[in-house]
Amino acid sequence: MKLANAKIEYPGGTIITDRVSLDVRTGEVLVPPRLRDMMKEMDKSETSSAFSVEYRGRVFVVAVDAAGRFRVKAPAANTAGRRSPLRSLAFPSKDQRQQNGRFLHMLSAASFVGAALSALSTSNWNAQAIVQTASLTVSALLLGAVGFYCTKED
Repeated sequence: MKLANAKIEYPGGTIITDRVSLDVRTGEVLVPPRLRDMMKEMDKSETSSAFSVEYRGRVFVVAVDAAGRFRVKAPAANTAGRRSPLRSLAFPSKDQRQQNGRFLHMLSAASFVGAALSALSTSNWNAQAIVQTASLTVSALLLGAVGFYCTKED
């Protein structure tokens, strides 16, 4: 049994989050009694809910089987192993995306400072000085734009 984060979303806007136990071999989700009671009460007034479980960065949709137990499609065996370090860049979570945006914003500010210092310290403007200052400025603008895109709310 492993702990996983459960999220139950109702059409009226109510969102319930809690921890549940997940059997990774069978896909059975064990819901704590307090959450089960809360879901029964909410089902009296709300129509249908979207029940999902997040385990190791992956989100699984929870379904009820014929016996009334909560189940997910059992996570593949390779999800328990090491994940690719580039996965957080290719498919970041909201928090990872915001941290990546903050990092890019910091690099953008450093590039602007570098461009300003390069421009102020150059006494003889030649092609190399122009290219260096321009490349730092362009880098700062691109990093800032991508950083802003990453930190904006969805």
